[in-house]
Amino acid sequence: MDLKIIYVLLLAGIAFAGCSSVQKTTVRYKQTENVKDKKQSLDIYNAQPNTRKPVVIFVHGGGWLLGDKSTKIKRKVALFEKMGYVFVSVNYRLSSFFSKKTQYPDHTNDVADAVKWVYDNISTYEGDKNKMVLLGHSAGAQMISLLATSDKFLPSRGVDAEAFKGIISMDTEGYDVYGMCNAGVKIYKRIFGNDPQKWKEASPVLQVKPNQKYPDFLIVMRGKPYRIQMANDFAAKLREGGTKVKLVSADPYGHFKVNNFLGSKKDKIVTPEVIEFLKTNLN
Repeated sequence: MDLKIIYVLLLAGIAFAGCSSVQKTTVRYKQTENVKDKKQSLDIYNAQPNTRKPVVIFVHGGGWLLGDKSTKIKRKVALFEKMGYVFVSVNYRLSSFFSKKTQYPDHTNDVADAVKWVYDNISTYEGDKNKMVLLGHSAGAQMISLLATSDKFLPSRGVDAEAFKGIISMDTEGYDVYGMCNAGVKIYKRIFGNDPQKWKEASPVLQVKPNQKYPDFLIVMRGKPYRIQMANDFAAKLREGGTKVKLVSADPYGHFKVNNFLGSKKDKIVTPEVIEFLKTNLN
């Protein structure tokens, strides 16, 4: 056979082997009257059928007002496919600049219901419900941090805290909703209303109980000093009860790059830390 033909066939074989075999399944995890299907749906990505695998559940950001489960997702899908995990990306109801129809705790209840659905059903998609990690960015990071520390959401749904082998919280200032609302930050007042009790209820840093251990945390922080301080305060509260916390500085990245760059080969700051955390806690 001609050497050129052999070379072309070899290249074709390499290209074929490199093609992703990941399958996407979209599921509506709950139904709320007058809410579009997409807003209460999740996408399951699974590339290796017939094997039981750990699960990464991702909650997107967007200030509780914007965003979608499919935005800037390709690198994450590729990363978790390569690591041999089932990857789930979640949508939830969003608030509006023009209406107060959707406010806290609507978004968090949706995410909690999505996690409950995954916990109950992921075995059908070869996922292991006892090996799950929650990953969130911005508003999503606030919500997964709250789910991990609050007695209000997941316990009432019968989800075992031991199922979570880790929480990856990427660049949020939502650890202290009470402080942000007290400071009069408009977006927080829009999302969380005017009840100080709800502000406290929505603040992960105020939900941490003394002497209680939580799943291991990887906290990615960056930006202005007050944001860094919030992350450090939250980490300190967790550590008081014996929770293992790794803090990672993502500076000089901007807020969006922290999320959009996850899974990129060029990222030497966040992606290696996420990979190490997942391998340590899931494998």
